[in-house]
Amino acid sequence: MTDPLSVLGAAVSIVQLVQVSAELSIKFHTISKQIKNAPRVFEDISNEIASTTTILQLLASELEDQDRSKLHKPTAVQKTKELMTDCAAIYDILRKRITPDVDEDASDRAKSRAQWKTRLKMPYMADDLAQLQNKLVGVKTWLNIMLNTLSLGVQAKSFSGRCVCSCTTPLS
Repeated sequence: MTDPLSVLGAAVSIVQLVQVSAELSIKFHTISKQIKNAPRVFEDISNEIASTTTILQLLASELEDQDRSKLHKPTAVQKTKELMTDCAAIYDILRKRITPDVDEDASDRAKSRAQWKTRLKMPYMADDLAQLQNKLVGVKTWLNIMLNTLSLGVQAKSFSGRCVCSCTTPLS
């Protein structure tokens, strides 16, 4: 069994990642709508991030449920943490690609110039963003597998010693 605080910590980390995920999805969606002839990859990434957000929310809920029922396995919690780290790294790279690199103390003119430079680069980022999207799809797939694995573990535990059809016939 895993330390309950470790499971709870993973669930809290996922909730924080969900917040970052939602903000990033909105940014990519906004860019795809604001920039005329924006590459399709901006909308695609927004959709991938949104679907990853849903999986992360379900995974956090599943970990919280497992923490209450004490059904968690150390390897599942560790793998989930590794996947969250990978996901956060991809999000960080995506955020850096669309956020102008300017100091907060810079003048409004400097900030505006940095934003325009970033926007001018966006059509040329399509290939790089497509590669990041593929990485995100891979992490999302593994997160979904972890969610299904954790859910299946709970279901298997609840059926132990009983017939799968939920009847009252005990298994011998």
